[in-house]
Amino acid sequence: MRLPVFRKPALFQCSPSALPRASALCALVIVLTMCFAWTAAPGQAGETEEASPYPMSAQVRVNAVLRSGPGTSYAQVQVISAGLQVILLGKEDNWYQVQRGSYTGYMREDLLRVTGTAADPGALLDDWNGLPAESNYLPPPSMPGSTAATAAPAPEPGASAPEAVSPVTALISRVLKQGSQGPDVLLLQQLLAQHGCDPGGLDGMFGPRTRSAVVLFQKQNGLLVDGIVGPQTASRLAGSSSASAGNPAPPSAGADGGAPAADNPQQSGSTSVRHLKPAGPYLMLNKGSAGAAVTALQTALNALGYYHGAITGNYDTATFDAVKAFQGNNGTGVDGIAGPATQTILYDQTPRPAWETAPLPKELPAGAGKVQGPSPGQIELAHWFKDVKLRYRAGQTYLVYDPASGLGWNLRFFAMGNHADSEPLTQLDTDIMFKAFGYVNTWTPKAVYARMPDGRWILASMHNVPHLTSSIPNNGFNGHLCVHFYRDLEECMKTDPNYGMQHQNTIRSAWARIKG
Repeated sequence: MRLPVFRKPALFQCSPSALPRASALCALVIVLTMCFAWTAAPGQAGETEEASPYPMSAQVRVNAVLRSGPGTSYAQVQVISAGLQVILLGKEDNWYQVQRGSYTGYMREDLLRVTGTAADPGALLDDWNGLPAESNYLPPPSMPGSTAATAAPAPEPGASAPEAVSPVTALISRVLKQGSQGPDVLLLQQLLAQHGCDPGGLDGMFGPRTRSAVVLFQKQNGLLVDGIVGPQTASRLAGSSSASAGNPAPPSAGADGGAPAADNPQQSGSTSVRHLKPAGPYLMLNKGSAGAAVTALQTALNALGYYHGAITGNYDTATFDAVKAFQGNNGTGVDGIAGPATQTILYDQTPRPAWETAPLPKELPAGAGKVQGPSPGQIELAHWFKDVKLRYRAGQTYLVYDPASGLGWNLRFFAMGNHADSEPLTQLDTDIMFKAFGYVNTWTPKAVYARMPDGRWILASMHNVPHLTSSIPNNGFNGHLCVHFYRDLEECMKTDPNYGMQHQNTIRSAWARIKG
C-alpha cells in the first residue's frame, strides 16, 4: 500500500531568491501589530492622560449633610455623623462626590479630611452594631405630595412571601427618647417626616430636632406632649387615624412614659418645613391671593404653630395675622405679606416656631462692643472664592463691625464653603451681636465690615440665627451663623439662588452707598 504524498500548497512554495522579500514582509507585519497593540492597550507607557486619584478615603469633620447635587440648593440625602469614614469618588468645584455604604451624594470639601487612598467602598460599615449600611439605613421617605415610590422586589416563583414587619412592632420594642439611636430611631424619623414633622435628618440618632418633631406630632394628635415615643405615640404614627400638619386629630386619652409637659413646651432646636416648599420661584402673597402657594404657606405656618385655621388655599385675615406673627418671631419686617424674603426664611432656613421666643436682652458692661470702625477708603470688596477663602482658614478669629449700631464683636471661622460659617467667640460677643441686631435673632441680611486677621477691612453680609453644629462651648450660641462675602451673581444664582442672592444684593447695595 502506497502512502499519500503531501505536497506544499503554492502559498508556501517559494524560490530561494524570494526568501529575503518574505522575511521583510513578515517583519513589517510584526512591527505593525505591535504598534497597534501599544496604542490600543490602556495604561501603557506613553499614555498622556493622568491617572485619577479617586477613589480616596476621607473622614467627616462634623455632623454633615450629604446632598443630591453639588450645592446647598440640592435636596438632603442623609446626615453622616462626625468621625465616620467615607469614600470620595470625584470632585466638582468645592464639592466632593461621596459614598457611604449604600448612599451616594455630595459634600462640601471643608467638611471632610482626606485620609488617603480608599479601600473597597463596599467594605465600609455604617454607624452601629458593625452591620453593613444596607442593614442600618432605610431609603428616605417620600414626602407629602410626592409621587415617587420604591417598589418592593417580587418574591421568587414558588417562594412564600416574607412576613411583613409592622412599623409599630419595630418601634414599641423599646421606649425611644432623646439619646436613643439605632434602626428603630431611623424608622421613627421616616414616619415623622411622612407626617410632615421634620426630624432634622435621617441619621438614626434621637437628638433635639427629632424630639421637636415628636412633640409637634403629639400636639397635632392630641397625645400627651412629652417628646417620648412609647406604644401610644408609635401606634398613632403607624396608624391611619393620625393627623399630619394642617389636619389635627381630636384629643385622645392615654400617654407614653415620662413626666407630662406644658401645653407649649420650649423646644430645643427649630422645626424645618422644607418638605412643604412650593414648586417654582416664590410669589408675592397677600390678602386675596389663592392657590397652591397659599395652601403650602398655611400648612407650613400651621406646622410651626402660627396658623390655626382651615387649610383653604385662600389668603384670608387669619393667614395675614399668622404671617405677621411668624415675621415678628423670626426677626424680619412685619407687614403680613409673604414675599420672597419671608418665604425664604420659612422654607429654606430653620425658622423659629411659635413655641420658641427670642432670648431676652442682657445688660452689657460699660463700653462693651464699642470699637473704631474703618474709614470708607479702608473698606474692600474682596471676592470670596478668589481671595477671602484662599487667604483665611477655619479656626481664625476676626472682628465684625456693624456701621448701623457702631458695635463690634468677635467671630471665629468654623467652616469655609460657599460662605463663611462662623461662631461668636464668647458669651459677651454673642450678647453684643444680639444688641446690634435689635435684640432679635433674624435671617434678614445685615451689611457689616469684617476686620480680617491680617487687618484688612472687607465688606460682608450676615444673619445672627444659630443653626446646625458648633464647636465653641459656653458662648451662648447653640450653633453657627453665616457670613457672606462678594461672589459672582451667575455662580450664586446657580448654587444658592434664594438666600445667597439676598446677601449678594445686600453687599452690592452697601458697596454702592460706600462709593457714593
